[in-house]
Amino acid sequence: MNNKILAFFVLFFLATSNLFAKDLFLKIATRKGEVMIVKFSGYDDKKLNFELKSGKQEREISLRDISVIYFDTTFTEVSPQGLSDSLDVFSMTDGSMTKGVFRKMSSDEIKALILEKELKNKKLPIPMVKKISFSLNILDVNRREYGTGFNLFGKDVEVELANGFASEIEQEKEPLDDTLVNNYVDRLGKRIAVLSKRPDLGYSFKVLNSNEINAFTIGGGKVYLYRGLIEHVDNESELAGVIAHEIGHNVGKHTVKQLSKQLLYYGVISGAGELIKTKNEEWGEVFKEAGGVVSYFALMKFSRDDEREADFLGVYNLYELGYDPSGMITLFEKFKKLEGSEPSKFETWFRSHPSPTERVENTGAEIQKLTVEYLKKDDPQFQIIKQHLQELPQPIIKQPLVNDTLLVQANSLSWFEIKIDTSMMKNYELKGEFVATGGSGNDIKVFLFDQVNFLNWKNGHDAPSIYSSGQVTAGKINLPFKQSGTYYLVFDNRFSALTGKSVIVAAWAEFTQK
Repeated sequence: MNNKILAFFVLFFLATSNLFAKDLFLKIATRKGEVMIVKFSGYDDKKLNFELKSGKQEREISLRDISVIYFDTTFTEVSPQGLSDSLDVFSMTDGSMTKGVFRKMSSDEIKALILEKELKNKKLPIPMVKKISFSLNILDVNRREYGTGFNLFGKDVEVELANGFASEIEQEKEPLDDTLVNNYVDRLGKRIAVLSKRPDLGYSFKVLNSNEINAFTIGGGKVYLYRGLIEHVDNESELAGVIAHEIGHNVGKHTVKQLSKQLLYYGVISGAGELIKTKNEEWGEVFKEAGGVVSYFALMKFSRDDEREADFLGVYNLYELGYDPSGMITLFEKFKKLEGSEPSKFETWFRSHPSPTERVENTGAEIQKLTVEYLKKDDPQFQIIKQHLQELPQPIIKQPLVNDTLLVQANSLSWFEIKIDTSMMKNYELKGEFVATGGSGNDIKVFLFDQVNFLNWKNGHDAPSIYSSGQVTAGKINLPFKQSGTYYLVFDNRFSALTGKSVIVAAWAEFTQK
């Protein structure tokens, strides 16, 4: 390369480097009347804090504490009280003024919603802005952007995926078959969703007939609440808080962002968003480790930032609807207390959500900025629904015990040990199915013994069995149990001197809680 050309590029690089590296100094007037000249370091759009430097001293100032920012530090007219306008006022260097909502700032530009005929996203180069007068009438929720970050799915695909997941969830988990409860929850959820920051998602809210205390979303506007959760909240504002939190996950697109990472990890989708494998069994690999679609979504571990954002959105969503968001705090505190006395009921909740202490602190800090004394806490309809729910038959709980393929050698026995505890259960039934293959008859003998009789029978003594199938190819088990203990499901192939048998076995318990 010619030396003159090379020298030109070196000088150009140095000049542009200095240009982009130029420090940005601001004059700031706080609402307490303090005026300071500081160097701009950055803006934290999650905390809504300006990061500044005064000499060598680092400092953070909340946007809510700032009345005016002047980009010309020689400006002499300072108004510590700022304006009482419902929007921020942007004074431009050409003498014009515009209104809007400040959102982000770097050393190069300001991102804001600018009011034209309506609020629109705009970027304002720093050299064009003379000062910004901040309004205290703008809620913090309106100063932030949502749903940004790594996400391979557009809205249409997100909804399509959610429809498929919903079908599988409602096959695995029994939906509550009660029109009164389902209609109430769906109406309440939609009233909250319509005032969210993503109101056009076609939301649906369904109740699953389980005593679990939890709620989850699969994205695409689909939210599930467990019956046990509704039975454990005391008023409508607590229930609305849970629903608003799950809507917040949809606003932030947290579900599809988490799913994008998992699909990328498993190689189902490339970094460019191209589908590599489209067969259902390939997609299923993503959920296999969690035990299926239901477990994947019910126990999905969102990041701390995701959970914080969902709570943040939930607080303001309830506030704008006219509900007291303090219900979120009372619910967190209540669940924390109940965790000690009923840990098994709250295990799922605490596995899939951050600690109540952290959530109380975060939501409490936002609620302090709002006037909530006269907001709605409860509704008579909620108490009617809760009473009605308690009068419905208790959900039947299904507990898997055995799901296996067993090879029973010729002239031998194989068995499964099953431990049954009926102390906290009612209407306990042991159910099962089996199919045998092998030999000329494709047959097996199946027995169920208690512990004492199994030992006697195995050693050649006469002993009664609880169940005996006879020599069959397939069979079903349906036995009521009232007594806890250790039991043995035995597969007897001693009648076959030469041929081993393969047996597909499934056994499970069905019961209701006391």
